[in-house]
Amino acid sequence: MRLSLRFTPALVAVLSVLLMVAYSANLVLGARAVTIERANVQTENFSRVLEEHARQTLRRVGGRLTQADIALQRLLDTGKLDVPLARQQLTRLLPDDQLIQNFLVLDHTGTVVLSTMAEPDAGNGPDTTLDYFAPHIRGADRELVFGRPIKTANGQWLLPVSCRLGGTGGAFSGIVVAMVRATYFQTFYDSIERGADGFVTLFLSSGWAVVTSPMADSVIGKNWSDTAMFRQHMPSWPTGTVRQVVDRDGIERIYSYRALNDFPVVVSYGLSLASVLSPWQYGAWRHGLLLAAAALLLAGAAVKMKQQEAARLRTVRELQASEDKYRTLIEWTPEAVLVHRRGKILYGNPAAIKLFGASNAQALLRKTTQQLIHPDEQAYQAARMKNIVDGAPQAPSTESRFLKLDGTSIDVIVQGTSVVYEGEPAIHVSIHDITERKQAQQAQALAASEIDNLAFYDPLTHLPNRRLLMDRLAQALTASIHHTRKSALLFVDLDNFKTLNDTLGHHQGDALLVQVAQRLKSCVREGDSVARLGSDEFVVMLEDLSENALDAATQVEAVGEKILATLGQSYPLDNGAHHSTASIGVTLFGDTLPESSEEPLKRAELAMFQAKAVGRNTLRFFDAQMQAEVSAHAALEADLREAVAKQQFLLHYQAQVVGSGRVTGVEALVRWQHPQRGMVSPAAFIPLAEASGLILPIGQWVLETACAQLAAWASQPALAHLTIAVNVSARQFRQADFVDTVLATLARTRARPKLLKLELTESMLVDDVEGIIAKMGTLKGTGVGFSLDDFGTGYSSLTYLKRLPLDQLKIDQGFVRNIVTDTNDAAIARMVIALAESTGLSVIAEGVELQAQADFLAHLGCHAYQGYLFSKPLPLAAFEAFAKRV
Repeated sequence: MRLSLRFTPALVAVLSVLLMVAYSANLVLGARAVTIERANVQTENFSRVLEEHARQTLRRVGGRLTQADIALQRLLDTGKLDVPLARQQLTRLLPDDQLIQNFLVLDHTGTVVLSTMAEPDAGNGPDTTLDYFAPHIRGADRELVFGRPIKTANGQWLLPVSCRLGGTGGAFSGIVVAMVRATYFQTFYDSIERGADGFVTLFLSSGWAVVTSPMADSVIGKNWSDTAMFRQHMPSWPTGTVRQVVDRDGIERIYSYRALNDFPVVVSYGLSLASVLSPWQYGAWRHGLLLAAAALLLAGAAVKMKQQEAARLRTVRELQASEDKYRTLIEWTPEAVLVHRRGKILYGNPAAIKLFGASNAQALLRKTTQQLIHPDEQAYQAARMKNIVDGAPQAPSTESRFLKLDGTSIDVIVQGTSVVYEGEPAIHVSIHDITERKQAQQAQALAASEIDNLAFYDPLTHLPNRRLLMDRLAQALTASIHHTRKSALLFVDLDNFKTLNDTLGHHQGDALLVQVAQRLKSCVREGDSVARLGSDEFVVMLEDLSENALDAATQVEAVGEKILATLGQSYPLDNGAHHSTASIGVTLFGDTLPESSEEPLKRAELAMFQAKAVGRNTLRFFDAQMQAEVSAHAALEADLREAVAKQQFLLHYQAQVVGSGRVTGVEALVRWQHPQRGMVSPAAFIPLAEASGLILPIGQWVLETACAQLAAWASQPALAHLTIAVNVSARQFRQADFVDTVLATLARTRARPKLLKLELTESMLVDDVEGIIAKMGTLKGTGVGFSLDDFGTGYSSLTYLKRLPLDQLKIDQGFVRNIVTDTNDAAIARMVIALAESTGLSVIAEGVELQAQADFLAHLGCHAYQGYLFSKPLPLAAFEAFAKRV
């Protein structure tokens, strides 16, 4: 009996729906697999970041334990442990970033004999069963031992990490324990993106949970070695990626875990499978709705065609309608479809027209398949097409690169199938655009690289930043304990860099910094480090120098001189060549007692300040004398801050006279009455106040006190006519609210503005002359007078001087001192007096101590004086008596 299969419309519809279901299912399941694979890659990448962070952190802990062991061994070698001294040395080893809460020292019985905390969280009695103590008894020797996490009374979790103390002759004398804060890891883990229900964990390889993100007390401090996660995947360590439902919350996640090969620690990063598949589910629903619509259309067509099957003509028409509807479905599909024969394109659906950027179907049909394939892929795709022509029914899906009509490259997944089109063999090509997915993968890789750059490198110069430098310095200090070769730090600070920024702009300053970074790298060996701390500060670290300190210093000096010469060459900038110099401070380190990373850096910086102080563009080494001077400087600054807070200042008044001694005014001079130091010289504290910024509150106090005194004298006829001159610092005058502050002080004290005279120095005229003129003009309009102090020292431009609303020029005492015997000083004084007369200004000479000086000045035309010949600076009561007497 012969069976025949008749392709009825209903059968064709069913087969078509099945094909579309299979095709759509293939696409949807493929997209799901791609989504999960991308999530796998993401979890693996983040787990690598967690692994590296844990490794670097635990190496730091190990380094501090090694330093602690060495420090304790030196003390134990004396025969008996000096507990206060040991606690002091261990406290210095605690990192500044709170990584380690405290150190414990346990003797051979397990008794806590020392803690850097007043009341440690561990007991003091002997306990040889502690999980971080017992392994050392069993022979852990010099290895690090990690104990189960401990929860303190205030709810903080600590991880005990211990090492065995190196006893004399190998005898076991106890252990030293670093109590590592879990919050150090917690802060970093909380900053990592993990999506909804994501979970980050740090385990000990024994199963104890130490840190979770988000924080979960129900997990931390418990042993999970009996859970399915540990039982099923322990054999696959040290690394793996799995899907697992955790009993704790019933959420299925993709976990990537990595065990550190140098520490008994495992980190895991988990993404919720539901959040990973959320975008895919949306796409799957969309495909399902489209497929349902197509199936309904085909079913309707099949029913209608079956009802009209009796008539041949109607059957033909229904078949044609079915074909038209099928073509419509193909044109509706979001997948690009091409049909070609021997490379000539016969058909392209709307998705293909859109994919290749064609304006219409004809623009696409005029192209050949070779013109749409990227040149690098043409040979491979030609071989695939030949296989189909030679009889292969289908070419498997593969990734490739195609070209849009405008030449833009796109990444696609392409599949070719042999079909019959319009009665002849042809090739049906389906093309899926994956350009965005590729770009996303590239962006993710770029983002990971950018994270490293932002964390450890300066974005302008691409040099290591302070964080990476301190890490390298810590490693160098740890390594120096085990060898006797010296290392060195060179603290490089550019001279007058702020002036370049202020005059040429920050973009030119940045260009200079980039060139400085390149020149510094050219001056050192490949293994040396060059870092930028910030602004115009750079640090060079030289390692593996001579064991002899003098020879090492000679090596460093050669490098420093090379840096000075290289940085002293001109720099090409937009506005032409620019010349810059640098000051360098140097310190050696290594083969000493353990010290923190900050200590050699501070020494180098102090030496740099000394290089600045001796004239810049030079190199200085750190020494003990410098430290003593800096300590005294710091103590004086602390006392000065207290003096500002407690107002320990006084005003002395030095008379300003005309002719033979008629008093017309005073200069208010600040004095510091220290309760222990006595009267501190202004030469000692005024420069310090300028450098520290304390000159601002001190200057305001002087102004306030002087104005109040003017108001008090207004009621005394013998003193009401006197003016008071107040010195104003450059920093004070540059304050944006300086004018408002002066006016408010005058209003508050009710002093007459015309009796107040502000003394400015020539050095203030170097920067922002226009702003100075504007401020002076505003105050001048209210009656306040201005005197240019120390005139003749060489800063002023006569052009600007003519524009300044001054009332008086003050001849500097440096020219008055030898005016009778030095023709140069006499000539300068004569020039100042002539300049004052020509510009309508009054002139006064300061530092007049001899009658001969006063007579000589009078002969030149100067009749106003200030100096010891008439009166030294006096306290208020003494001056008032003097003024009334004369």
